[in-house]
Amino acid sequence: MNRERMMEVADIIEAHPDNFFMGVYCSSTELSKLSECGSHGCIAGWTVFLYQYKKPVDKFVPGWDIHERARWLLGLTNKEAEDLFYARVFPNPEYLDDAQWTADYLRRCAAAGEILKVENA
Repeated sequence: MNRERMMEVADIIEAHPDNFFMGVYCSSTELSKLSECGSHGCIAGWTVFLYQYKKPVDKFVPGWDIHERARWLLGLTNKEAEDLFYARVFPNPEYLDDAQWTADYLRRCAAAGEILKVENA
């Protein structure tokens, strides 16, 4: 896991709480406009937005979708990425648009160096 990037993703999600929702990678037709115009993004969408448009990284494999790019950027295994990006770690559906809970959770994962299990609320 790339702990530094996980923390930066937590920071950008926390800074844009009205633009966070785990139900979509990105609600805009252009990922580059994620923080504008009321668009929404999930953890994977915000990760790719941050490192493709704000802090560009140039090692993407052509054809990778948002999920694969975010998985690579955060240094996650396939299982970790599926658990995190498909909201399997969220305690209940009420948290799917809770940017503060998500940012705090990502910081706990970064500190632990792994995707943490969460008890149902």
